[in-house]
This record gives sequence, C-alpha cells and structure tokens, in this order.
Amino acid sequence: MDVRLQRLVLLLVACVPSPCAAEVLARLPLAQCTLQLEAEPRGLSLYLRLLPEGEDCPIDAAALRHVLRTGFARLPPERRGEYGSLFLGRLVNHPAWSRALEDAAAQRAPAQRDWSNQDVAELIDSSTPLQPLRALLDEFDYVLRAVSVEKVLVRVRPGDGARLPFDAQIWLRLAPKR
Repeated sequence: MDVRLQRLVLLLVACVPSPCAAEVLARLPLAQCTLQLEAEPRGLSLYLRLLPEGEDCPIDAAALRHVLRTGFARLPPERRGEYGSLFLGRLVNHPAWSRALEDAAAQRAPAQRDWSNQDVAELIDSSTPLQPLRALLDEFDYVLRAVSVEKVLVRVRPGDGARLPFDAQIWLRLAPKR
C-alpha cells in the first residue's frame, strides 16, 4: 500500500470517535478536581472517576450522592437495570469510608495481620457510609448485591502496631430491583 494512502487511512481512523468511549452521565467540579460518572457503552459498568487522575481529591458523601443521583437520573428508563457494577474508585478518596473501615477493622480483629479482599469487602458492606447509597440505588431500581474490593492497602497503627486496612479499589455489584 502506498505510504500516502496508509497515512490517510490512519488519519481517518484517528478522527472517528471510538464506539468504546464512555458516556459521561454526570460531572461535578470539586476544589482540586472534577468528579464524574461514566457509563460503559455496552451497558455493563458505571465508573466514578476523578479528573485529572492521580489527584489527591477527597470526595464527601454529599458530592458522591449528587453525582450518582444526577447520573442515574440521566439514564433512560429502558437502560435502568442494565448495569451490573459500579466502580467507586479508591477508598482513600472517600475519607469517611476509609476511617470507617479502619475503625471497624480495629474493633473486629485488632490483632489480625492479614486482610483478604473478602474480609475488607465484608467490613465495607456492613459500614454506615454505604447505607445512603443503598437507598439511592433503590430509587433507580437497583439493589446492591455485593461489595468487592481489590488491591487492599494496610498501614501500621502507631502504639500497638496493629495492621489495619485503609484503602482498596471498590466495586459495587448491582442487580435490577424485581
């Protein structure tokens, strides 16, 4: 193939929007970043994102509820119930959840040295900060089926040396309300 033709084809391909690009359902500027909810075009997952990525930007409960409520409200009724998961990002960006996890871990098993993903998911699933999200999901015909986490981080508590989880990547597994 001619080099000029190859360049033209590459240019045309680069200019065509990707069918895999996520749809932005809601966006909220915060002090140091922007919080947004994105929908995968195939209807599998929703993603909470902080932009620019890697910023130290705390998300409070009101901002989280606002972005989720706005995003879910933008879904047409025929698309409600089709998403099976919601990625909430890193727990450390949700300071109230991170503190609640550390406190629950300290009460449940202060001497525990290793924390599995399942251990941490169970603590988050029963945590107080998650309760308002259950009600919000219910408003939009979803139920929270399970919490799953990956990449759990622990830190040593000064004084007694307890190793407590404080961060993880959080996924909420969703199901349509019947």
